[in-house]
Amino acid sequence: MSFFLGAIGFVIALGLLIAFHEYGHYWVAKKCGVRILKFSVGFGRPLYRKIAGDDRTEYVVGMLPLGGYVKMLDERESEVADDEAPRSFNRQPLAARAAIVAAGPAANLLLAFALFFIIAVVGSYVVRPVIGEVLPGSPAMQAGLVGDDQLVSVAGRPVNSWKQALMTILDEALDQETGVALEVVHRGEHRRVILGLPPGDELLDIDVSLLERLGIRPWAPSLPAALGKMRSSGSAARSGLQEGDRVVTFDGREVADWGALVAEVRAHPGRTVTVTIERGGSTLSLPLAIDTVTENGAEIGQVGVAPQLPEDVLLRYRDFVRYGPLEAMSQAFSETVAMSWMTLKFIARMVMGQVSFNNISGPLTIAEFAGTSFLLGFVAYLTTVALLSVSIGILNLLPIPVLDGGHLLYYLIEWVKGSPLSQKAELLGQKIGIAVLGLLIMVALYNDLNRLF
Repeated sequence: MSFFLGAIGFVIALGLLIAFHEYGHYWVAKKCGVRILKFSVGFGRPLYRKIAGDDRTEYVVGMLPLGGYVKMLDERESEVADDEAPRSFNRQPLAARAAIVAAGPAANLLLAFALFFIIAVVGSYVVRPVIGEVLPGSPAMQAGLVGDDQLVSVAGRPVNSWKQALMTILDEALDQETGVALEVVHRGEHRRVILGLPPGDELLDIDVSLLERLGIRPWAPSLPAALGKMRSSGSAARSGLQEGDRVVTFDGREVADWGALVAEVRAHPGRTVTVTIERGGSTLSLPLAIDTVTENGAEIGQVGVAPQLPEDVLLRYRDFVRYGPLEAMSQAFSETVAMSWMTLKFIARMVMGQVSFNNISGPLTIAEFAGTSFLLGFVAYLTTVALLSVSIGILNLLPIPVLDGGHLLYYLIEWVKGSPLSQKAELLGQKIGIAVLGLLIMVALYNDLNRLF
């Protein structure tokens, strides 16, 4: 059931992102007087098809929600009647063509802004940035951080959650800073420290959490070994464990609390063990096959499950944050700009070899994140869709032929030289763009399969 709901969440997210992107192209093209022949969301066999409007535009929803397109009247693709020629895309002024192409990515960024606005108005819970443990020999210990420190500001910017703190630290790392100033409070006493940052390629590793790299473990309450939300692809779900189960023993050893369970799982990568659980008043014994993941160069066990958090415990370390409409607009705008700029810097560092290509995620990882967030609730899901929308908008603006940014590059060259590129030059660019895009897709799929299996 979880897998089915997660799949629905992924399809809805992808369909919404594609539809908004293509509608951006469609809307501006219509405003510029260009005739739209076809508007398609998805590829393959049509699930829905309708012809409507004075222009007899064909609207299609395809079976595969992996992209979309807007087909416009264009003399370069087919013969056009003389009376229709002024409505061809290729006949439009340079500014109009550029606006039509740029409208797709712009629509994605506008969607992200709208979703961030909704999140800010509805409100969401945030986890206070309180340190629970500092790992020996880590950058955090060298900076003088200790357990129970609460972060107040990072690089001079106030923070009220781990999300804000991590995003600011990541931003500083992308700027190639070697250290970041932190203001912390400990039992009412404020102090400032400098947290050293490892090289970007080490710090920005998707397989290891940013906090682990820095040697920080967030404060967490002592919890019973009760299972909460599960990742559908995780070994706990595959082994038949269910949300609400309480683990009593692990391979014959008593489990005192959640921390003890995590320690046991991490210490047994690739093993199949027997766990005794309490479920609905009954005691059951089940085999649990533990997955193996690599963290800091070492193999550890992982089962893909979160703890069950009692409500009274949640109140002790999280806050509910909500903004009024005007503040929410400012917050949404700032978040959209910050995420867009961070995405650009991340791509730049990757091109320069300062960030590993292992950080590229493909459709399988995106599907997993979208599906998981769908199960976690409304705000988590909207946040994921907003972040994906920013990524799609920015990636489509990259100056790679076949992407929107590649077409905008052509138009920039046309504006500079006063005439369009030759068809031969455009064709060569298209071949290069397809090759680059194909390579990126292969890297993304390889990373997906490597993480999953």
